[in-house]
Amino acid sequence: MNNIIENYDAMQNENDDVMRNVERDDVMRNEPVDEFAEQRDRREGELNGGGVEPQNEPLLPHVNYEPRYNLRNRQNLNPPDRGDTINNFMFDSEEIEDILIHACDDVPSNYAEAVQSELSEEWKNAMRDEILALKKNDTWIMAKPPPNVKILTNRWVYKIKNDPITNQEKYRARLVIKGFLQRKDIDYEDVFSPVARYNSIRAFLVISAAHNLKLRQFDVKFAFLNGDLTENIYMKQPEGFDDRSGMVCHLQKSLYGLKHSARCWNKSLLIV
Repeated sequence: MNNIIENYDAMQNENDDVMRNVERDDVMRNEPVDEFAEQRDRREGELNGGGVEPQNEPLLPHVNYEPRYNLRNRQNLNPPDRGDTINNFMFDSEEIEDILIHACDDVPSNYAEAVQSELSEEWKNAMRDEILALKKNDTWIMAKPPPNVKILTNRWVYKIKNDPITNQEKYRARLVIKGFLQRKDIDYEDVFSPVARYNSIRAFLVISAAHNLKLRQFDVKFAFLNGDLTENIYMKQPEGFDDRSGMVCHLQKSLYGLKHSARCWNKSLLIV
Protein backbone atom coordinates (compact mmCIF):
# COMPACT_ATOMS: atom_id res chain seq x y z
CA MET A 1 0.00 0.00 0.00
CA ASN A 2 1.44 3.27 -1.11
CA ASN A 3 1.53 6.16 1.32
CA ILE A 4 0.94 9.70 0.11
CA ILE A 5 2.49 12.42 2.21
CA GLU A 6 1.51 16.01 1.69
CA ASN A 7 3.64 18.75 3.16
CA TYR A 8 2.81 22.42 3.24
CA ASP A 9 5.62 24.84 3.86
CA ALA A 10 3.73 27.95 4.90
CA MET A 11 4.23 30.74 7.40
CA GLN A 12 1.55 32.66 9.18
CA ASN A 13 1.82 36.22 10.41
CA GLU A 14 0.75 36.02 14.03
CA ASN A 15 0.39 39.78 14.21
CA ASP A 16 -2.13 39.91 11.41
CA ASP A 17 -5.36 41.17 13.01
CA VAL A 18 -7.32 40.68 9.84
CA MET A 19 -6.70 36.94 9.71
CA ARG A 20 -7.68 36.51 13.36
CA ASN A 21 -10.87 38.53 12.92
CA VAL A 22 -11.84 36.61 9.79
CA GLU A 23 -11.28 33.28 11.55
CA ARG A 24 -13.32 34.49 14.53
CA ASP A 25 -16.16 35.52 12.25
CA ASP A 26 -16.13 32.14 10.50
CA VAL A 27 -16.34 30.37 13.85
CA MET A 28 -19.17 32.60 15.03
CA ARG A 29 -21.10 31.95 11.83
CA ASN A 30 -20.87 28.19 12.41
CA GLU A 31 -22.04 28.40 16.05
CA PRO A 32 -25.82 28.16 16.80
CA VAL A 33 -27.46 31.42 17.77
CA ASP A 34 -29.54 31.58 20.97
CA GLU A 35 -32.13 34.30 20.35
CA PHE A 36 -33.58 34.11 23.91
CA ALA A 37 -30.13 34.60 25.42
CA GLU A 38 -29.58 37.72 23.30
CA GLN A 39 -32.95 39.18 24.37
CA ARG A 40 -32.21 38.44 28.03
CA ASP A 41 -28.82 40.11 27.84
CA ARG A 42 -30.37 43.16 26.19
CA ARG A 43 -33.02 43.54 28.93
CA GLU A 44 -30.44 43.15 31.66
CA GLY A 45 -28.34 45.82 30.08
CA GLU A 46 -31.27 48.24 29.93
CA LEU A 47 -32.14 47.63 33.60
CA ASN A 48 -28.54 48.24 34.63
CA GLY A 49 -28.60 51.60 32.83
CA GLY A 50 -26.30 50.62 30.06
CA GLY A 51 -26.58 49.21 26.62
CA VAL A 52 -25.29 46.20 24.96
CA GLU A 53 -21.62 46.45 24.35
CA PRO A 54 -21.13 46.76 20.61
CA GLN A 55 -19.08 44.16 18.96
CA ASN A 56 -15.76 45.23 17.58
CA GLU A 57 -15.67 45.47 13.81
CA PRO A 58 -12.90 43.60 12.00
CA LEU A 59 -9.81 45.69 11.57
CA LEU A 60 -8.53 46.29 8.06
CA PRO A 61 -4.88 46.85 7.32
CA HIS A 62 -3.88 50.42 6.61
CA VAL A 63 -2.71 50.89 3.05
CA ASN A 64 -0.79 53.97 1.98
CA TYR A 65 -2.20 54.91 -1.45
CA GLU A 66 0.19 56.61 -3.77
CA PRO A 67 -0.90 57.78 -7.24
CA ARG A 68 0.90 56.19 -10.17
CA TYR A 69 1.34 59.52 -11.95
CA ASN A 70 1.41 63.16 -11.00
CA LEU A 71 -1.09 65.54 -12.50
CA ARG A 72 0.32 68.71 -13.93
CA ASN A 73 -0.40 72.03 -12.36
CA ARG A 74 -3.79 73.17 -13.57
CA GLN A 75 -3.18 76.79 -12.64
CA ASN A 76 -0.66 77.50 -15.40
CA LEU A 77 -2.05 76.11 -18.66
CA ASN A 78 -0.49 76.86 -22.03
CA PRO A 79 -2.11 76.45 -25.46
CA PRO A 80 -1.13 73.25 -27.34
CA ASP A 81 1.65 73.27 -29.89
CA ARG A 82 0.17 73.46 -33.40
CA GLY A 83 3.29 73.05 -35.46
CA ASP A 84 5.13 76.10 -34.19
CA THR A 85 8.37 74.11 -34.21
CA ILE A 86 8.11 73.43 -37.93
CA ASN A 87 7.17 77.01 -38.70
CA ASN A 88 10.06 78.34 -36.67
CA PHE A 89 12.44 75.98 -38.43
CA MET A 90 11.27 77.07 -41.86
CA PHE A 91 11.41 80.77 -41.15
CA ASP A 92 14.65 80.56 -39.20
CA SER A 93 16.43 78.69 -41.97
CA GLU A 94 17.90 81.23 -44.36
CA GLU A 95 18.63 78.61 -46.99
CA ILE A 96 15.03 77.41 -47.26
CA GLU A 97 13.73 80.97 -47.19
CA ASP A 98 16.01 81.96 -50.08
CA ILE A 99 14.87 78.96 -52.10
CA LEU A 100 11.23 79.85 -51.61
CA ILE A 101 11.77 83.50 -52.45
CA HIS A 102 13.72 82.76 -55.63
CA ALA A 103 11.20 80.13 -56.69
CA CYS A 104 8.37 82.64 -56.35
CA ASP A 105 10.30 85.43 -58.10
CA ASP A 106 11.61 83.39 -61.06
CA VAL A 107 8.32 81.86 -62.19
CA PRO A 108 5.73 84.54 -63.04
CA SER A 109 2.07 83.92 -62.44
CA ASN A 110 0.72 85.95 -65.39
CA TYR A 111 1.75 87.70 -68.59
CA ALA A 112 2.36 91.08 -66.94
CA GLU A 113 4.83 89.61 -64.47
CA ALA A 114 6.61 87.72 -67.24
CA VAL A 115 7.29 90.77 -69.43
CA GLN A 116 8.32 92.89 -66.44
CA SER A 117 10.66 90.37 -64.83
CA GLU A 118 14.44 90.27 -65.18
CA LEU A 119 14.05 87.19 -67.39
CA SER A 120 11.54 88.81 -69.70
CA GLU A 121 13.50 87.91 -72.86
CA GLU A 122 13.56 84.23 -71.91
CA TRP A 123 9.81 84.23 -71.27
CA LYS A 124 9.07 86.10 -74.51
CA ASN A 125 11.09 83.58 -76.48
CA ALA A 126 9.22 80.73 -74.79
CA MET A 127 5.85 82.30 -75.67
CA ARG A 128 6.91 82.85 -79.29
CA ASP A 129 7.94 79.20 -79.57
CA GLU A 130 4.55 78.14 -78.24
CA ILE A 131 2.63 80.34 -80.69
CA LEU A 132 4.72 79.15 -83.65
CA ALA A 133 4.11 75.51 -82.73
CA LEU A 134 0.36 76.06 -82.41
CA LYS A 135 0.14 77.87 -85.74
CA LYS A 136 2.25 75.22 -87.44
CA ASN A 137 -0.14 72.59 -86.14
CA ASP A 138 -3.16 74.57 -87.47
CA THR A 139 -4.66 74.73 -84.00
CA TRP A 140 -7.00 77.62 -84.96
CA ILE A 141 -8.06 79.89 -87.75
CA MET A 142 -8.90 83.55 -87.43
CA ALA A 143 -12.60 84.38 -87.75
CA LYS A 144 -15.09 87.05 -86.87
CA PRO A 145 -16.86 86.50 -83.55
CA PRO A 146 -20.31 85.04 -84.30
CA PRO A 147 -23.34 86.49 -82.49
CA ASN A 148 -24.76 84.78 -79.40
CA VAL A 149 -21.64 82.65 -78.96
CA LYS A 150 -19.54 82.68 -75.81
CA ILE A 151 -15.91 83.55 -76.49
CA LEU A 152 -13.57 81.71 -74.13
CA THR A 153 -10.50 83.37 -72.65
CA ASN A 154 -7.01 81.99 -72.07
CA ARG A 155 -3.90 82.57 -69.99
CA TRP A 156 -0.20 81.82 -70.00
CA VAL A 157 1.35 79.27 -67.65
CA TYR A 158 5.10 79.43 -67.08
CA LYS A 159 7.53 76.85 -65.78
CA ILE A 160 11.29 76.39 -65.44
CA LYS A 161 12.76 72.94 -66.14
CA ASN A 162 16.28 71.74 -65.44
CA ASP A 163 18.09 69.64 -68.01
CA PRO A 164 19.60 66.66 -66.12
CA ILE A 165 22.39 66.29 -68.70
CA THR A 166 23.54 69.86 -69.31
CA ASN A 167 22.21 71.16 -65.98
CA GLN A 168 20.78 74.19 -67.78
CA GLU A 169 17.45 75.86 -67.13
CA LYS A 170 14.76 75.63 -69.79
CA TYR A 171 11.96 78.15 -69.90
CA ARG A 172 8.56 76.87 -70.95
CA ALA A 173 5.38 78.82 -71.68
CA ARG A 174 2.07 77.04 -72.22
CA LEU A 175 -1.10 78.61 -73.62
CA VAL A 176 -4.02 77.28 -71.59
CA ILE A 177 -7.66 77.95 -72.38
CA LYS A 178 -10.08 78.51 -69.51
CA GLY A 179 -12.18 75.42 -70.02
CA PHE A 180 -14.14 75.89 -66.81
CA LEU A 181 -16.26 78.39 -68.77
CA GLN A 182 -17.49 75.63 -71.09
CA ARG A 183 -21.10 74.45 -70.91
CA LYS A 184 -21.99 70.77 -71.08
CA ASP A 185 -23.88 69.55 -74.18
CA ILE A 186 -23.11 72.90 -75.87
CA ASP A 187 -19.33 73.21 -75.92
CA TYR A 188 -18.54 69.55 -75.22
CA GLU A 189 -20.18 66.15 -74.75
CA ASP A 190 -17.92 63.25 -73.78
CA VAL A 191 -14.85 63.78 -71.59
CA PHE A 192 -13.84 60.15 -71.02
CA SER A 193 -10.22 59.26 -71.78
CA PRO A 194 -8.24 56.16 -70.71
CA VAL A 195 -4.89 56.53 -69.01
CA ALA A 196 -1.77 54.36 -68.89
CA ARG A 197 -1.67 51.68 -66.23
CA TYR A 198 1.38 50.73 -64.24
CA ASN A 199 1.08 47.14 -65.47
CA SER A 200 1.27 48.34 -69.08
CA ILE A 201 4.47 50.24 -68.37
CA ARG A 202 5.99 47.18 -66.72
CA ALA A 203 5.01 45.01 -69.69
CA PHE A 204 6.66 47.52 -72.02
CA LEU A 205 9.89 47.34 -70.03
CA VAL A 206 9.81 43.53 -69.94
CA ILE A 207 9.36 43.29 -73.72
CA SER A 208 12.25 45.67 -74.35
CA ALA A 209 14.47 43.67 -72.00
CA ALA A 210 13.47 40.32 -73.54
CA HIS A 211 14.32 41.49 -77.07
CA ASN A 212 17.44 43.37 -75.95
CA LEU A 213 16.04 46.72 -77.06
CA LYS A 214 17.38 50.07 -75.93
CA LEU A 215 15.17 52.54 -74.11
CA ARG A 216 15.76 56.25 -74.48
CA GLN A 217 14.26 59.18 -72.66
CA PHE A 218 14.03 62.59 -74.29
CA ASP A 219 12.30 65.89 -73.73
CA VAL A 220 9.73 67.09 -76.26
CA LYS A 221 9.03 70.79 -76.16
CA PHE A 222 5.45 70.46 -77.43
CA ALA A 223 4.40 66.99 -76.32
CA PHE A 224 0.67 67.56 -76.18
CA LEU A 225 -1.14 66.08 -79.18
CA ASN A 226 -3.83 68.53 -80.22
CA GLY A 227 -6.74 66.36 -81.31
CA ASP A 228 -9.30 67.49 -83.88
CA LEU A 229 -12.40 69.24 -82.56
CA THR A 230 -15.93 68.67 -83.81
CA GLU A 231 -17.50 71.41 -81.67
CA ASN A 232 -17.41 75.09 -82.56
CA ILE A 233 -15.28 76.75 -79.90
CA TYR A 234 -14.06 80.33 -80.13
CA MET A 235 -11.26 81.85 -78.10
CA LYS A 236 -9.83 85.32 -77.70
CA GLN A 237 -6.40 85.99 -79.13
CA PRO A 238 -3.55 85.18 -76.74
CA GLU A 239 -2.30 88.00 -74.56
CA GLY A 240 0.74 89.61 -76.08
CA PHE A 241 -0.15 88.37 -79.60
CA ASP A 242 -3.36 90.29 -80.27
CA ASP A 243 -3.27 92.03 -83.67
CA ARG A 244 -6.14 94.41 -82.65
CA SER A 245 -8.21 93.34 -85.62
CA GLY A 246 -11.21 92.27 -83.58
CA MET A 247 -10.89 88.71 -84.86
CA VAL A 248 -11.06 85.66 -82.60
CA CYS A 249 -9.51 82.20 -82.78
CA HIS A 250 -11.83 79.51 -84.12
CA LEU A 251 -10.32 76.36 -82.66
CA GLN A 252 -9.74 73.48 -85.03
CA LYS A 253 -7.84 71.37 -82.52
CA SER A 254 -7.96 71.05 -78.77
CA LEU A 255 -5.88 73.06 -76.33
CA TYR A 256 -4.73 72.57 -72.79
CA GLY A 257 -7.59 73.35 -70.45
CA LEU A 258 -10.56 72.16 -72.50
CA LYS A 259 -12.75 69.71 -70.65
CA HIS A 260 -12.65 67.22 -73.52
CA SER A 261 -9.09 67.85 -74.71
CA ALA A 262 -7.89 64.50 -73.35
CA ARG A 263 -10.74 62.76 -75.16
CA CYS A 264 -9.73 64.41 -78.45
CA TRP A 265 -6.13 63.39 -77.81
CA ASN A 266 -7.17 59.76 -77.33
CA LYS A 267 -9.26 59.72 -80.51
CA SER A 268 -6.37 61.08 -82.57
CA LEU A 269 -3.99 58.54 -81.03
CA LEU A 270 -6.30 55.62 -81.89
CA ILE A 271 -6.53 56.78 -85.51
CA VAL A 272 -2.76 56.90 -85.78
